[in-house]
Amino acid sequence: MKRLPVVLAVGVAAVLMVVGWVVTASGAPSPGTVQTFEVRIKAKDFAINCGNKPQPACFRGKPRLASVGAGSGTVYVNGERKGTAVFANITGKKLKKDTVDLFFATLVLNGGADTISAQGATLSEGSSLPYSVTGGTGAYAGARGTVVDSDAPGSTNQEFRINVTVTFL
Repeated sequence: MKRLPVVLAVGVAAVLMVVGWVVTASGAPSPGTVQTFEVRIKAKDFAINCGNKPQPACFRGKPRLASVGAGSGTVYVNGERKGTAVFANITGKKLKKDTVDLFFATLVLNGGADTISAQGATLSEGSSLPYSVTGGTGAYAGARGTVVDSDAPGSTNQEFRINVTVTFL
């Protein structure tokens, strides 16, 4: 499976989950806290705009410079639904067999009372790059950390599944 849709989805994941974290007095998770969660993105909830290039070419890992991908997914922890992830990717550099994209994502949790945001760079193919947790609201106000994603078991052409592991700083 090509990583572009997964990477876009993961960016979404590049945000944290809300269950079982040690929280400091400021509300942000304490340094060293690690949480893994799963983001599931259905094909119908994801799209890429490649300018005048046919959309299937984007999914074959050949987006144009400034192509935009965006979507949403459902966030799960231990099989339990915890929120929604929204994300966007913008192709910033074309390489021989890859692209480097800017990635932005926010998890919306607890009916919108809490959010966690992340951003970074992604590769459409190959190894994952770490993302930066850039903040949050509610229980996650002031959150900082890093996010690494990987493919999760159970992915299909109709639903991408990504494991997201967040380490708070």
